[in-house]
Amino acid sequence: MKYKYRIKKILLFISMIGFFTNCGKSAPNIIEEIPPEAPPTAIPTITSPEITASSTTQATLKAAVEHTGGAAITTRGICWATHDSPTIEDLSATPEGVSGSGNFEVTLTGLAGGTTYYARAYAINSVGTGYSDVLKFTTERYEDAKVSDVQITFYNLHSMQAVAEIIETGGADVAEAGFCYAESENPTLTDAFVQASNITNKSFTVDITDLALNKRYYIRSYVRTAKGVFFGNQQAFQTYPKGKITVNFHNPENIPADVLARLKEMAAHGVRLLEEHTSIVKTVTIEYNPGVPTADASISGWMRWGANVSYQKTGTFLHEFSHTIGTGQSSMWTNSLIQNGLYTGKSANLALQKATNDPSAQLRGDAQHWWPYGINGAHEDTGRESDYIVTTLVMEGFRRDGIPIN
Repeated sequence: MKYKYRIKKILLFISMIGFFTNCGKSAPNIIEEIPPEAPPTAIPTITSPEITASSTTQATLKAAVEHTGGAAITTRGICWATHDSPTIEDLSATPEGVSGSGNFEVTLTGLAGGTTYYARAYAINSVGTGYSDVLKFTTERYEDAKVSDVQITFYNLHSMQAVAEIIETGGADVAEAGFCYAESENPTLTDAFVQASNITNKSFTVDITDLALNKRYYIRSYVRTAKGVFFGNQQAFQTYPKGKITVNFHNPENIPADVLARLKEMAAHGVRLLEEHTSIVKTVTIEYNPGVPTADASISGWMRWGANVSYQKTGTFLHEFSHTIGTGQSSMWTNSLIQNGLYTGKSANLALQKATNDPSAQLRGDAQHWWPYGINGAHEDTGRESDYIVTTLVMEGFRRDGIPIN
């Protein structure tokens, strides 16, 4: 009995140990705490735009993102149109920067003057695009444009360069500018006109060519904007007839036959070029004087040649003829046209630039001569017709610049 009792106690003890062990395994499950789901994001909300500056073609608007909708803003800006419900499918622009408070500013460009527009601020996040209320505004109306008078510079008998400047655009973009001209007063675009290929710093230049000789023309500058076409003041200019050069020979019977033949040949060639390319009217007399080392001439029209055959050529004739019209022979040449070694007249310089296709070309000179193409000596006479023509074109420029001729 004693052993049975002990066995029962041992079994009871083991069963109790098992009970407590099983209690650890069968304890009630612990439910983990799951945070509530975040509220779904929404489209952003934006303040209505306000205008901070406006003109005929631009308007600056500012706005701010009031609420991001719980998601990052990827794009913000202003959209606009001429209908009352603009969206980003219409015209839109984004700011260059955004302040920490979400404020932003956008400048609308390319607007038309005197036009009513509708604008909304917008912001985009991952949910969608939010728009502000609509702002209605009207741009300023265009004023009349203003264009300067024409500056005219002839560079040959038939051609001139015209220059003008846009003084005021009237707030509108410039569509084109140029010059119109006719033989009747107050020319318009229904007459002959030339449009400038470019406008630089509001200045524009064109070449007007194929002008008829010995005609009086009227010319006006013009500019076209969105408001219309506006003209400068009318000016008149005169084209010249071709020149007439008369050459006499002093005591031709005393000139050796071979010398006279060369002098006549060079003079005939020079006269043909001068009458083709200049409007100069001049009578000159050629004297043969063996005591003259080379050749010389005065503004009176008296020209002398010596016995040196190398100077009995067309280039020397043109060089000496230049003296007969005042180069190196008049106070205007030495006191006005030549300054610090540079020729200052516009027409002759432009004639050189156009003839040589070198816009930087510049005539130089001293109290007696000019260059390039002045053919200052037999060693500079290339015999090329092109060099002779440039020389005559420059001399026509001298006439336009006011050299006395007679």
